[in-house]
Amino acid sequence: MIDALGWGGLAIGAAALFLAGFARGYAGFGLSAIIVAALTLLLPPAEIVPIAILLEVTASILQAPGIWRRIDWRTLVLLLVGASAGNPVGVAGLVWLSADTARILIAFIIILASLLLLCGIKAHRASGTLASVGAGFVSGVANGLSALGGLPIALLLVARDGSPRVMRATMIGYFFLLDSYAGVLFAYQGLMTGEVAGRYATGLPLALAGLYIGGRQFTKSTPTSFRKIVFGLLIALSVIGLIKGAFGP
Repeated sequence: MIDALGWGGLAIGAAALFLAGFARGYAGFGLSAIIVAALTLLLPPAEIVPIAILLEVTASILQAPGIWRRIDWRTLVLLLVGASAGNPVGVAGLVWLSADTARILIAFIIILASLLLLCGIKAHRASGTLASVGAGFVSGVANGLSALGGLPIALLLVARDGSPRVMRATMIGYFFLLDSYAGVLFAYQGLMTGEVAGRYATGLPLALAGLYIGGRQFTKSTPTSFRKIVFGLLIALSVIGLIKGAFGP
């Protein structure tokens, strides 16, 4: 792994894993977005997205006991209906697209969603059934293509201006079910390789450390200010990834 990434790449990867775990533990989302934004600067998306999926499932399992009662189950079901249709589209796109094309698409998704969230956008019809199913479909496509399925869901829930605790709990429950499904699709496509498993095991302790510390911080404050910092970082990383994808190494 050192030969593949170099010491500089390993340092970037370690920092991204810890920060991603912290964001997930604190705000309930952001793990995949940070990992993909940072590590696609070093490796093709098809090698990174399966690792992010495995980390998301692990994080959801560990966080489940503390959030079960706060989940908005009606919204969760509607989101999953849309995502179940969108996820195969995204996974197929990941296999079909070139690394640079996927990286550019990932960067655009992160930048657009992050800017919308940072601006505090609200939608008058965000609470409707169609909005939930539509957001789930977009999330499923984004999750299969780039492991960024959390951002469309975060956008929908933030637009509803509901309780941060309910938003966080609903997203954690959603990630567990969606990413478990996506993991099966990735395995079917032959993307869950031994190399992916090895990198997942290597990065897991750092992500779990961030998850634990982030969860402790969430109990003391609201996630609003931290989300601004996370999305600012995502935008910066995505701009770098966009340039790399457009102009090459």
